[in-house]
Amino acid sequence: MASEVKTVVVTGGSSGLGLAMAERFRKGGWYVVIVSRKERENLPCDRFYSCDLTSVDDRRKLIKRMIDDGLNINVWINNAGIGVYALCEEISNADLRNIMELNYFAPVELSMEILPVLQKNNGSLVQICSIASLMPLCCMSAYSSGKSALWMFNESLRMETDVHCLTVMPGRIDTGFSSRAVKKREVPDTPGNRSTSPDGLAEKVFHAVLKRRKRLIYPFWYRYVVAVSRCFPGITRKMSRKIWNLGDKN
Repeated sequence: MASEVKTVVVTGGSSGLGLAMAERFRKGGWYVVIVSRKERENLPCDRFYSCDLTSVDDRRKLIKRMIDDGLNINVWINNAGIGVYALCEEISNADLRNIMELNYFAPVELSMEILPVLQKNNGSLVQICSIASLMPLCCMSAYSSGKSALWMFNESLRMETDVHCLTVMPGRIDTGFSSRAVKKREVPDTPGNRSTSPDGLAEKVFHAVLKRRKRLIYPFWYRYVVAVSRCFPGITRKMSRKIWNLGDKN
């Protein structure tokens, strides 16, 4: 690996948005490292690490292996996560802890472990959060809570360190997210389900890293959805309840 080639690590990079980002960075000439539970054939990466990111020991061993292998990491993307579609009362304590382990504790602990390397390299830390971390939605409380906490962690870290911290807030992207989610309820068939390819977001993330942007909301029109949600919470609540067929309670 040539010294001038920069290295990017993508967790959850074997499918969906992670795969699209790995492809985009490799197209840009980067040395791409993918972290995932299972390896697939023909992944667009120069190196692959298998890791159960819900395991604290596995996470620590992962960073040690990378450092021992001599990886000089410039960008770390915490992309791995899991969705949830359930009412608050339908989520078991065990499920909630597993969800928070992958969506919050794993990216936070990985961020802190890799932070000294990124500081040395004037690198970038990218957290893939969600538009759901900016506004409440029915049947997504566990997911929204974890992503909101991750967003606040990244915002605070940006204030405390000189590492470039980018928070990505995707809306509905066609990544197979819903099919892999913890589901107690089926996702309603709404226009938002028929969403765009992850390639467009991967392109935006690539350029946001190069430009060292602080936040990326995609697609762009979701910023207006968030604004409406904050200005008119009652309307947003009624619409969300209607979408999920929860009735029209006050």
